[in-house]
Amino acid sequence: MEAVYKSGGKVASTEQGLVLDKPSAVILKVAPEQIAKSTRVGNDLVLTLVDGKQIYVNGFFAPYAEEGRNDLVLEDQQGVLWWGQYGGAWEGFEFTEIESNESVAAWLPWLVGLGLGGLAVSSGGSGGGGKNVNNPPEPVDPNKGLSPGAPGHVPGQEFSNGGYKVTVREDQPFNGKVVGKDSDGDSLTYGLGTPPAHGTVTIDKNTGEYTYTPNKDWSGPGTDSFEVIVDDGKGGKTTTTVTVNVGAEQDAYDDIEGTGFGKSVTVDVLGNDKFAGHNVTITQVNGKAITEGGAAVALTDGSGSVKLVGGQLEFTPKAGFVGDAKFSYTAQTDGGTPEQANVTVTVAANQLPEPTDPNEGLNPGDPGYVPNQKFDPSTGNYELTTPEDTPVSGKVVGTDVDGDTLTYTEGSPPQHGTVTIDPNTGEYIYTPGKDYNGSDSFTVVVDDGQGGKVTSTVNITVTPVNDEPVPVDPNEGLNPGDPGYVPNQKFDPSTGNYELTTPEDTPVSGKVVGTDVDGDTLTYTEGSPPQHGTVTIDPNTGEYIYTPGKDYNGSDSFTVVVDDGQGGKVTSTVNITVTPVNDEPVFVNPSDDTPVLGYTFEYDENSVAGKVLGQVKATDIDSDSVTYSIDDPKGWYAIDAVTGEITLTAAGAASDANDYEKGGNVQQIKVVATDTEGGKTEITVTLKERDLNDNAPVWTKDTAVTVSEEGLLDGAQTDPANPKPAAVTGTIEITDPDTVGTQTVTLSAPTEPLTSGGVAVVWTGSGTTDDPLVGKAGGKVIIEASIDNAGHYTVTLKGPVDHPKGNGENSLELNLKVTVSDGVHTDTGKLTVTIGDGIPVAEPTASDYVLPGQDSNLLLMLDLSGSMNWGQENNKNPAPGEKSRLQIMKEAVSLMLDSYAALGDVKVRIVTFQNTAAQARQTTWIDIATAKSIVNALTATGGTPYSKALETAMQAFNSAGKIDGGKNIAYFLTDGEPTASYEIDAAREALWKTFVDANEINSMAFGIGPAAPTGPIDPIAYDGRDGGSEAGATPVPDIKDLPPILRDSVGVNTKGSVTSGGLLGESEWGADGGSVDSITVNGRVYHADGTVTGGPSNGTWNSTTHTWTINTEGASGDVKKGGKLVIDMDDGSYTYVPPLIATGSTHVEQIGFVLVDGDGDKAGSDLTLTVHPAGTVLPSPAPMAFAMSAGLDLEHLDALHTDADEPAALPALHDVLQPQSEVGEAGGNIAGLGSADAPAAPTAPVAAAQDLALYMPAPLPEEELHQPVHV
Repeated sequence: MEAVYKSGGKVASTEQGLVLDKPSAVILKVAPEQIAKSTRVGNDLVLTLVDGKQIYVNGFFAPYAEEGRNDLVLEDQQGVLWWGQYGGAWEGFEFTEIESNESVAAWLPWLVGLGLGGLAVSSGGSGGGGKNVNNPPEPVDPNKGLSPGAPGHVPGQEFSNGGYKVTVREDQPFNGKVVGKDSDGDSLTYGLGTPPAHGTVTIDKNTGEYTYTPNKDWSGPGTDSFEVIVDDGKGGKTTTTVTVNVGAEQDAYDDIEGTGFGKSVTVDVLGNDKFAGHNVTITQVNGKAITEGGAAVALTDGSGSVKLVGGQLEFTPKAGFVGDAKFSYTAQTDGGTPEQANVTVTVAANQLPEPTDPNEGLNPGDPGYVPNQKFDPSTGNYELTTPEDTPVSGKVVGTDVDGDTLTYTEGSPPQHGTVTIDPNTGEYIYTPGKDYNGSDSFTVVVDDGQGGKVTSTVNITVTPVNDEPVPVDPNEGLNPGDPGYVPNQKFDPSTGNYELTTPEDTPVSGKVVGTDVDGDTLTYTEGSPPQHGTVTIDPNTGEYIYTPGKDYNGSDSFTVVVDDGQGGKVTSTVNITVTPVNDEPVFVNPSDDTPVLGYTFEYDENSVAGKVLGQVKATDIDSDSVTYSIDDPKGWYAIDAVTGEITLTAAGAASDANDYEKGGNVQQIKVVATDTEGGKTEITVTLKERDLNDNAPVWTKDTAVTVSEEGLLDGAQTDPANPKPAAVTGTIEITDPDTVGTQTVTLSAPTEPLTSGGVAVVWTGSGTTDDPLVGKAGGKVIIEASIDNAGHYTVTLKGPVDHPKGNGENSLELNLKVTVSDGVHTDTGKLTVTIGDGIPVAEPTASDYVLPGQDSNLLLMLDLSGSMNWGQENNKNPAPGEKSRLQIMKEAVSLMLDSYAALGDVKVRIVTFQNTAAQARQTTWIDIATAKSIVNALTATGGTPYSKALETAMQAFNSAGKIDGGKNIAYFLTDGEPTASYEIDAAREALWKTFVDANEINSMAFGIGPAAPTGPIDPIAYDGRDGGSEAGATPVPDIKDLPPILRDSVGVNTKGSVTSGGLLGESEWGADGGSVDSITVNGRVYHADGTVTGGPSNGTWNSTTHTWTINTEGASGDVKKGGKLVIDMDDGSYTYVPPLIATGSTHVEQIGFVLVDGDGDKAGSDLTLTVHPAGTVLPSPAPMAFAMSAGLDLEHLDALHTDADEPAALPALHDVLQPQSEVGEAGGNIAGLGSADAPAAPTAPVAAAQDLALYMPAPLPEEELHQPVHV
């Protein structure tokens, strides 16, 4: 730690510790950021560092005689110096980097002398980079350089030695200003330091302007003061003092009072004082303390004593004292300065007179009774009331016990009126000042002539009376041209009336103005109206506009009522002189003489010369005659100077003005009417030429348009990017040189024959917009055309028409006749309509199908009666090469088991029945391999005990080994009637259904052979899922059909249409309608007539339903290992049963199809069906899992592929996408969709076009949905 004296630069001694005996700069080698806190402890400085260490600088804040102080300088590790600035009131240091500054110039060199590197660099001018030292502001004189009265000059304020002095008047605020100057250019603010002791002050923090208000009645002793802190916002603060001298003003005034000999008197000494503060209190009499109700103060002159009673001084004369008793009193308010005044009490040698009531003992109306005057015996004062501007009389009466003669004189006069007093009787007359109302008073001195005087106050209440308003001159005090000056108006102050002059037919404005001494708001309304004109008056301003009657001249007048709203009204008359003016002619309608602003005459084109086109007429009230002249430079028109008739001249008849088609159909000329006084009026005459219908309308051009069946609602667009419309509109230009006549345009039917569906098209209508030309076939609208009178046409094809058979896209041409008429002349034209043929569109379709995953518990009830050894025929063994029923059943069961195995895990329970008993094979549920071995070893003999089979099956079902969560499915296979007594009666049926319901089993029954009954096994066929439902037994009359029927019972199938799900778009027949002409499966072509080409048929044709049922080839061309396709050739809808394939393999069906429309046009493409095994995960978007009769609910799928009567009632496709739980509720995610949930509502967005097949809303009423889910 080092220090250097700021005066002289000597380094302070540190031998005995640092002693700051002079103002010094203390230097510490510490960076500012190392200081955590700086604290003042008395005159010592304590610096606490961030590491907890403390540095003590003793005597840092010690005062010095030379009024200097110590400063702190820090040197950081880079040698940069920092100055610690602080204000007068200790609030800590603010460190700024030292570079070079005037305020430290005196001791800066000595800091350099200490070898402080950072400072040396900075002060040398080559280092720099630091901030300037902040200098505190200093107060200055705001009046410096200003003359009294100049802007910004503060009167009454002086500045010296950094402080301000002001002198203010007692009870008066003072406005002054403190101004600071900052050498750093910092913005200054001003705040209150020590407040004043005897007043209040407010300071504007931005300007330093202040308002000082002394306490009420305070004027010393001494002065008041307050401090203002000037702050530069950078740590620099300076405090300056404003000293206030409050000049005293008189608040206490002398009092004079009188009393009778030996009689006390109370003097209200405060009554005439002017104290401004609160709680005026008398504290002394003759310098001696006095208190309310306390002891009396004896007067030193021996005249008597004084007590303080009720805030007033009570003087009691000493016995025998006569003359003037004099004493002083002192009073002051809260916080005010004590003030003193003198009191003189004259004690008469006799008794004083006393005021009395002149009405005492009198009744109203008695002689001497003073009406309307009241007397207060406690004060000896009187009260009267009088209306405004009304004098009132009264009487002051005194009595004197000494019997002296009394006189009455005015003491203090009234402030708002005058008074005369009879000195002998005391009678007075008070007259209030004009228009004054309120309180007033005067005093009367009653004198006994012996030195005894008493003063009585007469208090007057002047009640207000409304004063009527008075009209005045609005121009008083104004010169012409001044704002508010009313020209041409005179005012007569003696009458309050106004005069104006205006020329005939010329409105004039003026203004009526009233004054009201009561200050009431005045309104102005019309009194009597003018007789020869009209007037409008502004009710708020009195401004009026007078309009003389048309052509009137002479005198007129009206009155204006000025109303003060309080019942006061005055009427002023406005006298008008209307001077005569010559009236110009006025053009009128010749028929009724009503004035007109112009004339319009019409005439036909091709008129002859001399034709009268119209007549003008003018009237003049002050002229005998009028003549007419015309201004027509072209010379086409002439006018009769007397009659005003306008005619067509020969030049006009030969001009364009007489030929409508040449244009120039409207002409304007000027006509002038002149009266005998030279007055002229000009008017415009418009002459319009009328067109005649002398030309025919013209159909300018025949028009051809094209519509196409592809644009119909059910049409197929062959090029969707460039669609062909079914309706066209356009405009045919029709011209007609004439503007008269009504143009109509109609259409007529074509002459070319047209049919739709073989039915002739019949035409009706005229082709207008209200009656279109309509072509119908058998009551159905096929085509419609219309045209309006402006040539806007519309042609709309609404149904298909018959085109030539085959040959692709043909066209037909119709010629519609167009007739244009203007009512006199006609023209015809042609609108040629070409109708394009619609042809089918076939697009390739591809679908991927994933077999659904399902675990199954299969309960098999197999008939082993002796008839199962027969072949197809009853009672006959199989023919050579023919298999027995038992062999076919074994093959069918084996195929069925493999089908279930392709879907998931399978457990089997086998029950056989024959003779009169049934047997459960094995004791638990077994796997497929074991089941196949058992089935393959079965032999047949005996009867068919149905009931035993069911009893044993119900017992066997509860064996161990079932798959938890697996589907429960039962099969009952038999070829014969039940053995007697072993039928399924009602009781056994009920028991079976209860069992099936309880275990949610789908029970199926099959009757094998040509004579196998279904009735006896119908009770067994019952679906116990979802509350139970009758299923009905399945007959298999041809035993060879059993394997595919059992395979199909697994329920894996899907539905679709060859026209839906196209890769590039949908396949369509178009507006002509159509059907499937053929399909190609495994190289064989299956035609819509039931024939097959290309190889032997693998299908069956149903000529009633027009349906092909085709077995497709599987591996190695084996139809037993393929699928099954059932297709409706009328609409292309199909049901496909895929082969059940093993994991890791796929099966692809390539099916060709050809569509044919009603015109014989054809289009073909392919349907590709790819089957994937259960559990396959395909790339998103995933395919739809197969629905299963034994698992998933097919109801929704079926509905989507059925021609519903109410398409809007069909479910939205998202219902189809939801897998069904065992009770029919949506259960989990869709197979193949991963974790994506099915949409909750038909508003879910789709990402791309191919996703539309995965999600779409319920079909619109016009739509039918014949498509599966495609990928």
